[in-house]
Amino acid sequence: MQDIRLLVLDIDGTISGHANQVTPGVLEAIRHVQKRGVRVAIARGECSVPPKDFMK
Repeated sequence: MQDIRLLVLDIDGTISGHANQVTPGVLEAIRHVQKRGVRVAIARGECSVPPKDFMK
């Protein structure tokens, strides 16, 4: 993972599921890559939930 510096995740159901909640497994994976120095960003295409709601 040394070459990966940024991970951009799409929140349109991809990581949030139907309940608009990030699953524990996804959250664990995000924390895993962050501990290795990878920055994580959230992107969206068309989404009814603002990205800031996932940043809590």
